[in-house]
Amino acid sequence: MNVPPRADGTLDDKAIALLKDIGKWLKINGEGIYDTRPYSIFGEGPTKVSGGYFTRMATLTEQDLRFTTKGDTVYAFVCGTTAEKVSVKTFSAKIFHRIKSISLLGVEGDLQFEQKDDALHVSLPPALPCDYAVCLKIIPVLNPVPESLAKYN
Repeated sequence: MNVPPRADGTLDDKAIALLKDIGKWLKINGEGIYDTRPYSIFGEGPTKVSGGYFTRMATLTEQDLRFTTKGDTVYAFVCGTTAEKVSVKTFSAKIFHRIKSISLLGVEGDLQFEQKDDALHVSLPPALPCDYAVCLKIIPVLNPVPESLAKYN
């Protein structure tokens, strides 16, 4: 991020507003950013993002998702926030193990979801915690280690 100061050392009002917006967003969604690792799958979605320093950022939609992980938790950032439901193909019942719970960072309680063969379908609340990308906190059901294998752990 490039936020250059003026000659007198002060920042432009637009830059200050942008930095405050980023701070508000991180206060809500920071759990899915700080101390996380890349998930085994980068993300999913139809929007193609080109690289390079001088390319214009593509407009991402609720079909564009990006993933991080911390411990056994997976964080899915929904890049557009206009949908009532989000479908996550990466976590379909055919591919991913069962889901224990899903919550939305910045919102109390768990979300309703249905894991089908085509995708994980998650219902979003009517009021979202921020105007930009929101973050789903996905907690899988962990299978216990069978007793016959427990002695090897």
